[in-house]
This record gives sequence, C-alpha cells and structure tokens, in this order.
Amino acid sequence: MLRDFALMPAPRLPSLFDFAWPPLAVAAAFGCGDAKLKKVAEPFQLVAGEPGVDRGAPTLDAAPPKAAADGFADNAPAQLDAFDQVAKRQVDILWIVDDSPSMDVKQKKLAHNFQAFVQVLATATPPIDFHLGIVTTDTYAPTRSGRLVNGPGGTAALPQPYIVGGPDVPGVEQHTADPVGVFGAWAVGVGTHGSGDEKGLLALEEALTPPLNAPGGANAHFFRDTASFYAVLLSDEDDSSCEPLAATANNGEFEGCTPPEAWGAADHYARLVRGFKGPGRSGDAAFSAIVATSGDSFTCDPASMNCTNGWTSGVGCTLNDASGAFVALAWFGQRYVAVAQSTGGVATSICDADYTPALSKLGFAVSGLKSRFPLSRAPVEASLHVSLKPHGAAASALPRDPAHQNGWDWVKCDASGARENAVETFGNAVPPADARLVVEYGVNVQGVTCP
Repeated sequence: MLRDFALMPAPRLPSLFDFAWPPLAVAAAFGCGDAKLKKVAEPFQLVAGEPGVDRGAPTLDAAPPKAAADGFADNAPAQLDAFDQVAKRQVDILWIVDDSPSMDVKQKKLAHNFQAFVQVLATATPPIDFHLGIVTTDTYAPTRSGRLVNGPGGTAALPQPYIVGGPDVPGVEQHTADPVGVFGAWAVGVGTHGSGDEKGLLALEEALTPPLNAPGGANAHFFRDTASFYAVLLSDEDDSSCEPLAATANNGEFEGCTPPEAWGAADHYARLVRGFKGPGRSGDAAFSAIVATSGDSFTCDPASMNCTNGWTSGVGCTLNDASGAFVALAWFGQRYVAVAQSTGGVATSICDADYTPALSKLGFAVSGLKSRFPLSRAPVEASLHVSLKPHGAAASALPRDPAHQNGWDWVKCDASGARENAVETFGNAVPPADARLVVEYGVNVQGVTCP
C-alpha cells in the first residue's frame, strides 16, 4: 500500500557555493569584464617591546579651571539660553487685601497705582479674559472670611462680586466697563476695621474651597476650570493662620493655635495653590505678595512718628514720604514670601515709594507674559547678547537699557543682596505671546557673587 513507502527527497546536485573558494578563484568565477579583486597593502610599523596594560587606579584632576582676567576659562563653553513666551488667555486673579487698622496708607497706594497692573491685562494681544476679585485678611467677620467683596464701604456694586475683563456670560456675569476705577474704589472700600490678627493664607484657603467655592457658594463662577489662577496679597504684617481645624479660642479676637506657636506650615498653603488647578497643572497657579520682604531691624514709636529711638522694635521696613519723614511701618512677611517663592510667584516690597513698577511686574506675571528670565549659568557680563524672535518674524537684537524703559538689563543681585542672575526686559522689549527670547553669553567660571 502507498502508506508503506516513505517519500524520499530527490538528490541535490552540488552547487558552486558548496565549496570554499579562494578569493582569487571567486573573482575569476564571477568577474565582470576586466574587473579583478585587489589586495590593499596598508602601511605599518613594528614597535619594539612587549604589550602591557596600565593597571593603576583612575585619577581626577580637581584643579580649578584657569580663568583669564575677563572671566573666560580655557575649558569654559559659550552658553545659549532660549525662553519661549507662552501666555494664558484666561486668568482668575484673587487679591487678598489686609483690612486691619494699620493699612490705610497702603490701601490708598494700591488704589492709586493699580492702573499699571490692569494696563498690562487690558492692552495684551490677543486680549486676556480675566476675573478680578477681592477678599480680606479678616477671617473672623462672617461677611468676610474668604468671601468675595462686592461694593464694600458703600462703593458701587456689580451684578457679580468680581470684576469681569472678558465678554458677558448671560445669566452669570457682565463685562466691567471700568475695571481700574472699580478696583480702586473696592481696595479702599474694604476699610481698616478688620481684625488685627491677619490670616491671609487662611482667607485664601477659605476662598478656594467649599462651601464658598462650590455651586451656590458665595464665590461661585469666579474660578473657571479653563483659566489659570493667580493670587496677590497686600499686607503690612506676617501671616498667623493656623493649620485647618487646629484653631482654639484664646482671649478675644486672637484665635491662637494648638499649640500656640504651631501656625499652619507655609508649605501647606503652597501645596494648596500648586494643586488648585488639578494634576499636571501646577504651573497654572501662583501666589504673589506685596509685603515687607526683608528682615531688617527697626525701632519705632508709631505714636510720635519717630523711628529712631522709640519703643516698638521689629524686623521689616518703614514707609517714608518724599522728604524722608516716617509714614508707616511693616513687619517682615516671611510666610507670605515663602509661599510666593514656592509657587513661582513674585514677592515685592510694600515699603516701595511707588507701587507702579511692582504692579507692572505683577501684571506681566498674571498675564502669563514673563519679563524676567533666569540664566542657567553665570555670564561674563560684557559678552551678553539678547535677541527677540516674534512668532512668524525674523530675530533681531535687543538693546541693553540701564534706564529700564525699552530694552533689557542683567540683574545680578536683588535689592536685598540675594543672587538673581537673570535678564529682565522692559517696555516694548518684553516678549509677546509665542515669541522666543535668546540670551547668548560666555560662561564666567568664577560664578556670581553678591554682597
């Protein structure tokens, strides 16, 4: 039967490739025309001696680089830092204004200089859709405690408890025709009859969380999911907020904490701000402060306006008028500064004679338009070259402008002596949205030192 036989493969004839052919034989078999394989004779040289291996341990040359008088070093590279200007088109801005009895002068300065802040938002291209609201540092008054104020002190109220810089939303909010005038009136209208136990960070938390920030709450519709968030605080004292639910009654209005010295950790409030917009959006929220930014010592008697040998001692700064006479004082806002630094915000001095530069800087930060760009390395100052490339246009060099009007300047150290090492732009040199700022420089291997 057929299944009794195994089918065997047919025998294969040997192929030319079954043999190991010498190279010349391959060339002869497969040569094309006169083509031949040729050996290439490479030059070589015999070196006397026996081969060996270096078995020593590796070493590190720890000597510092040799720096020339201009700061360059033999092994120091040139550096190029590029910054892309990305602007947010929607932003919700919450101001936390101290309404304690000592704030009269500071509130008026804020209202007087506020034009610089709104000007940045109002003239941005493309326009910025902003919400602008105010809460106070008083967390004791039931009508305040994180609630947005609307027409405080008898000022004109709006259909909603915040200023609207964008278009009308039917049934929700109406555009505010004069945001500068309304904010100026409200900033002073909050008054100076609030608690002297300022809890700006707790007021911030109450404003951001339920029940106030919930459907039907007092702050409903102010915070939008699609917008970035920016908080700005104005106060002449440091924060005294307790950790949530850790407060106890203690002699009248001063709430105290448990234990008394256990104020809520500043990092708790920094995490609150960074996480407010949800996972992956920590860059869409920041906190800034206009406070006493230094811990300088002073001695002052507020009753006699004598700040040289009075009875009140502290750390912070004093406000003086144009003649140098004492006007008011402010205590170091250390906790507010810490939250600003931790969230990428700006801390500026409440004792400045003019708030215009500070508010302009804050306006740029809120709008998403950065004006200050930290360098990755220490530069040789004379080698700095800054250029700006707007979207869809050619790059052009920007002039250095020590007068800080229209151009750039290198900020080596801030007013307090802290290291900055940043390029700051001013006026029409501030990069617009979608532009790229390029800073080229030689690296100074000696670094940046401040007093």
